[in-house]
Amino acid sequence: MKRTFSIILILYFQLWMVFSKTPNTKYWRSFQSEDGPSFESNCYGSRQQSPIDLPKNGIKPQYEDFEYHNYSETPSKYSIINNGHTVKLFQMKDSSFPPFIIGGGLHSIYKFAQLHFHWGNSSTFGSEHTIDEEAFPLELHMVHFNSKYGTNLEEAVQKGNGSFDTLAVLGILFEVQEEDNLAFDEIVKGLSRVKYPEKTTYVAGFPLRNLLPQDKQSFYRYMGSLTTPLCDQIVVWTVYKETVGISERQLEQFRELRARQTKYPLVNTFRSVQSVNGRLVFEVSSSQKRISGGEFNAP
Repeated sequence: MKRTFSIILILYFQLWMVFSKTPNTKYWRSFQSEDGPSFESNCYGSRQQSPIDLPKNGIKPQYEDFEYHNYSETPSKYSIINNGHTVKLFQMKDSSFPPFIIGGGLHSIYKFAQLHFHWGNSSTFGSEHTIDEEAFPLELHMVHFNSKYGTNLEEAVQKGNGSFDTLAVLGILFEVQEEDNLAFDEIVKGLSRVKYPEKTTYVAGFPLRNLLPQDKQSFYRYMGSLTTPLCDQIVVWTVYKETVGISERQLEQFRELRARQTKYPLVNTFRSVQSVNGRLVFEVSSSQKRISGGEFNAP
């Protein structure tokens, strides 16, 4: 009898591990109800979808320096919103020094639009991208739009008309550390004030470079899509190889947020990895990075 009970317990635990690591179905249904028939055709009928599992060893190209302009500037404040799908952070439009990136294999100026996060209900998973099938508890996406298509994100997406280079997204993966990451203090403080959907708050400004990993010279690059419907294949992806630390206490603040169905926690907000389908995945190492007009030599 004890042996039978032990086997049942083991099977239950294995099933729990499988299903707890899957994206939140209510999270995806909320997109489906908003986007209708396009949800299926765009997100499941296309071949260059994101996220993907990144190999530790990819094709090694030679790129020019990756330049980050105004990433060291401190804006007056940011707005933070819980939109029921994730939490987003926007820089105020009156900023005199809008951040933008260029170089590093990008052939246009890409201006910063917003950043948002993806996370799980535990620290064993939550990221969208994986590296050699290893998942991470949190992933940050810094979304930039191609300035040749417009002056803001919405205009660029419309005028880009499906072009593969419409957006450039910087992906940052996180690992758990004992101490709080002080660079995320303002964001974490703001989370408690946007616990429920459609809540907005403001936090003090800080330089975007504080959110980047120390090693800014090593990253993966591939062509892909948005990871939320309508899953448009318009993104040049840059995912850093080095992770950033965050504490369990800080991660718990993300898990306290509520989804559109307010009785449910906003967790497992990630899309499953998609097939590479023969795409090239580049592993990039540049000799140096340029940040905010001044030259920054990467370690």
